[in-house]
Amino acid sequence: MADSREREKPRDPAPVDPDALTGSIPPEALRAVDAGAHELEPGAVFGRYVIVGVIGRGGMGVVYREALETRRHVLGDEHPDTLTSINNMGVLLSSQDKLAEAEPYLREVLETSRHVLGDEHPNTLRQINNMGGLLRALGRLEEAERLGAEAVETARRILSEGHWHTAVFLGHHARTLAAMERFAEAEERALEAHAIFEAALGPAHARTIGIIREIADLYDAWHAAEPDAGHDARAAEWRARLPAPAEDKADDDR
Repeated sequence: MADSREREKPRDPAPVDPDALTGSIPPEALRAVDAGAHELEPGAVFGRYVIVGVIGRGGMGVVYREALETRRHVLGDEHPDTLTSINNMGVLLSSQDKLAEAEPYLREVLETSRHVLGDEHPNTLRQINNMGGLLRALGRLEEAERLGAEAVETARRILSEGHWHTAVFLGHHARTLAAMERFAEAEERALEAHAIFEAALGPAHARTIGIIREIADLYDAWHAAEPDAGHDARAAEWRARLPAPAEDKADDDR
């Protein structure tokens, strides 16, 4: 009889939300926590499980190094579930500001995704963007900019016109260009991102508000580099578009 894994239909790696990583929690771990005997903290050991990090509250968001190594051994390095575990490790380490430790995990996922899925697969596109953001945080701006540009151009080819995911990649690329003091190029990317977000998601959406804030910050940085060019006025114009804080709105309602 053929191995069941050989008959399994390949699946794409599940997109990973950095704010909501989840892991499979062994029953003995939950019983121990419920009894107050242990806490789910990095380094805690439950049988063959070693906790390497916790995201969120309670037991949710636990990522196990053992799970990754088991998936490598059982499923292979290129299996979608293995790629998801590798990506989880990279995102977890990034969230802990362990950027140098995160890099090999995210780079492996990107290179494997390129090989297995192709350069224009949506999951590869996400990994290109993730890797570019990590490299920007590490200060490796030239490499980050190349990946950012690739993400934008790939998104233009494979996504429908005006898709808000394209705006996400535009915004990330704008941040890298601003960090390189290529302000005019960053402005073009950021303004396009704002137009897409506003059209696709609406002016009150968090992503639209977020890019407005980033555009104002961009003009602030540009003003610092060129104080007499009037960029401070542009920053003020964009900052005026931000919604009033909740407490101010409450005052206005009275």
